[in-house]
Amino acid sequence: MTSSACCRSNSASTRGASILSRSREKKKATLLTSSPSKKSSTKLASSGKLRRFSPISSSSSSSSSESMSTTKEEKKEATKKLLQSQVDIIELPLAERNQNTRVMGCTASQTWVKVGLLRNEKGDENTSSDSSSATATATAHLQSYSDSAITRGFLGVLTKMVQGYTLKQIEEIDVDAFVTATLRGVSESVVKTSAIDSRQNGFKNALETIKRQAKSLLNDFQSDPFPSLIVTKSGCKPKGSFAEAQAKYLTPDDQQVDKLAKLLIEKKCGIVAHFYMDPEVQGVLMRCKAKHPECASRIFISDSLVMADAAVRMVRDEKCENVCVLGVDFMSENVRAIIDDAGFPEANVYRMSSDAIGCSLAEAAQTETYEKYLREAGEAKNSLHVIYINTGLDTKASAIAKVPTIACTSSNVVNTVLQAAAQIPDVKIFYGPDTYMGGNLVQLLTRASTTWSNEEIKQLHPEHDQKSLKKVLGNMEYFRDGACVVHHLFGGEVCRVVRDCYSDAYQAAHFEVPGEMFTLAMEARERNMGVVGSTQNILDFILAKIRGGIEKERKSKELFSSSSSSSSYSSNDNNISTSALEEDGEVYVPERMKFVLGTETGMVTSIVRAVTDELEKNDSSVECEIVFPVSVDSITQVNSSSSGKIVSEAMSSLSIIPGPASGEGCGIDGGCASCPYMKMNSLAALTETLEMIGGESGQKKNFGLEMREPKKYEGNNVAKEGCVSILHMRNFQRDKKLGDDLVQDILSR
Repeated sequence: MTSSACCRSNSASTRGASILSRSREKKKATLLTSSPSKKSSTKLASSGKLRRFSPISSSSSSSSSESMSTTKEEKKEATKKLLQSQVDIIELPLAERNQNTRVMGCTASQTWVKVGLLRNEKGDENTSSDSSSATATATAHLQSYSDSAITRGFLGVLTKMVQGYTLKQIEEIDVDAFVTATLRGVSESVVKTSAIDSRQNGFKNALETIKRQAKSLLNDFQSDPFPSLIVTKSGCKPKGSFAEAQAKYLTPDDQQVDKLAKLLIEKKCGIVAHFYMDPEVQGVLMRCKAKHPECASRIFISDSLVMADAAVRMVRDEKCENVCVLGVDFMSENVRAIIDDAGFPEANVYRMSSDAIGCSLAEAAQTETYEKYLREAGEAKNSLHVIYINTGLDTKASAIAKVPTIACTSSNVVNTVLQAAAQIPDVKIFYGPDTYMGGNLVQLLTRASTTWSNEEIKQLHPEHDQKSLKKVLGNMEYFRDGACVVHHLFGGEVCRVVRDCYSDAYQAAHFEVPGEMFTLAMEARERNMGVVGSTQNILDFILAKIRGGIEKERKSKELFSSSSSSSSYSSNDNNISTSALEEDGEVYVPERMKFVLGTETGMVTSIVRAVTDELEKNDSSVECEIVFPVSVDSITQVNSSSSGKIVSEAMSSLSIIPGPASGEGCGIDGGCASCPYMKMNSLAALTETLEMIGGESGQKKNFGLEMREPKKYEGNNVAKEGCVSILHMRNFQRDKKLGDDLVQDILSR
């Protein structure tokens, strides 16, 4: 029997092969045979751990030496057996192929999985709904489907393996071990989808989704306990009270917008704001940029360092005489110093309050503990202090007097450390003051030095390998007593909920969050499902994934349109998109990509704008769901005084949960935007400051306005010395290496 005849004879398992996979399957048709593989699937031992696999490989040996010597014929045989296994899937009905069962991260296919409980002869699930112990021991039932033959083969192997499994056994499957064993000997050409991705990642994501579903059934978790925003080409749909507030601020009152634009022009003023501003402020600022082109170059929202660069451009190119800084004091001090260094000391810089707008992290670097840390660094030979940019200029000036110092941001800290070690092999790195960033940096380098290949490490930095990274770790210290009080709320308990309910979603973690959240993103990164880094790194990652989804949609629609017509689905409880395509029992469902935002929710405004623009520009039906897992402004204590707050089962054991007691999810502000100091940068404070500024050049300032000026260091001392570490960083960013003057300072002190 020919391979195509085999496919027809097994139509109950493979009927309706989609147009998406037909062109690929034709190329592989000669690999299919008339009978499925008879080799037994390996199951979990009673302990829940994997035994050795041999379901696909043409050789029973799992040794690396045999794997290396696999012949072309053996690879062909292993690939053929994997393709044959597609007949073993229990096909998920078409009506249940929706966003709830969709596997994220499959770069070249659509895949759906659903874990349920096996029904008895009466048609009832084989456990009572009120017995958690019965659920734990009940037999699980796996249904699945993919429009990719090779993915169906993987799902077939998995289906045979989990026959008779309990939910608990499925939950304990070792993802890496199973996928590696299943693909042992399989030709790379059918697994690799691009230079940076592989179906192997999609297989891992499918198994993560299955495990997450099993865990949800086992523990009766709410599937989505955190609030989120679903972003589409036409706008965004909120889920939860926090998300509703975010959506509201994305479409601000035009009267407020027009008033702001008028004041900016009249007062010859520019605004630089940090990403983590109050969402109400960001909404007005971004709407003002869009509605009033004359103000577009006078408003800039970014990370702290680039704020100062933008302020200089406003003064130099836009002839702004005043700059309002929406951030904490070290940000306005940096803006003041950089404007002065650029030769514009006459420009005015204003904070949004006459009171101090502090930062617990920056203040940690001004303690006696940090002074002692710097003194110890200064006593070490060939030492380099890498200081986070989110500190005051006086702190930087004090540091460089004790030890050679270079500033860093969350986006360049890794390269700064690695380049220093490459240029000065015996350099001793002392990082501070952010304890979380330091710990996360160590975790990243440790994981890279033990689990990454040297080729992967060279993508991180071309002059390093596993051996050199271990040396870097041996010569590196980080400060242990500096943390932002708000970032601390991304703690282990909230991360447990993320792991339980969002393990198969895309994970994003800023370098400043605690290690638990960072670990989640690092683990996801290894499946091409995560990013760690700065706010800009996170935004770039989300946009790259969205663009990948748009491209996959474009190719899918082209294949469908060749012999199919579109049909519409109305939105329903199963979350089927309104622009699905159907043909011959197949359905194309626009992908919804779910991103867990492990950083301050203040940056969501930038994400929503960028994603919406991308989707609208490409007329795409892809959706982006942004999940907010952070503890924020209002925190509900989970106890008898919770005022009747409804708490999902997944979060019932937490001592605190994100969100106000009056509603679910996070409060209307998150992360740094919920910091009591950041809250001083309100829309009312901005309007008040602008109104206080005189309309004529040289007009005398009132006393209240003078009180809003940041510290301005006179003379050739603190201001000059405080900028040295920043200039070292700028030189490094420009030249991709440490400057000669800094290297000489390190070697000669």
